[in-house]
Amino acid sequence: MKTFIKNTFNYLFQSSWATVLLSLAFPFLFIETENGWILFFSLLYFFPAAIIHYKGKRWIGYISSLLSLMVTVLLTLLLGMSMAYFPNPFDVHEDYAARYENREKIESITGISIPEFTVESSKITHIGQFDFEFTTDAVLKFKTLPSEKTFRYLDSICELEVLDSVDTSSKIFAPGIESYYPCWSKEKNKYQFSIVSDLLKVRLHKEDAFFTLTLEKNSPYAELRYGNY
Repeated sequence: MKTFIKNTFNYLFQSSWATVLLSLAFPFLFIETENGWILFFSLLYFFPAAIIHYKGKRWIGYISSLLSLMVTVLLTLLLGMSMAYFPNPFDVHEDYAARYENREKIESITGISIPEFTVESSKITHIGQFDFEFTTDAVLKFKTLPSEKTFRYLDSICELEVLDSVDTSSKIFAPGIESYYPCWSKEKNKYQFSIVSDLLKVRLHKEDAFFTLTLEKNSPYAELRYGNY
């Protein structure tokens, strides 16, 4: 095993032609897969390779390593810019669905207890480039109906008036640009929780995020909408 490791090390770091081949392979693999780990491993290889080839006066390997480092840094910058300005809808949905489509997170945002649920459907209905606007709509199905106690509590808080002074930790009211506003509203048998911005940055992922949960009495389904505006 030690012999195999030693031979592999010698081949990778003391053979200029191995470095040349890898300098061609890494960018090709990245372009084909767009996997950031390839860039990471490329940096791990070419940085020490450049030093080892320089000390060994293997100039072809040294120059290949330096050029590959420059290409890797450039591709890393391009990858970062593309992720920031041209987000992949699949990656965005996967990331934020894991964040918001779970029971503990919903309960921490809304301040109420809800039954366990399954996600019946979830999809991004809008995504914008450059400003990174996106909207995700999801339908949740509860395994048991929300309790009557929950709806009695919602009835009571929907009748509350906004006070002049509100505790910043309140789950009933949220800070607006000029004053606090009620998070919960009711229309017939439907109850809606809505935060249109998180100025205190304590419940959502950023200041210009939004989150809406709609419950209906005696219905096992709930509607969830979240994203950036």
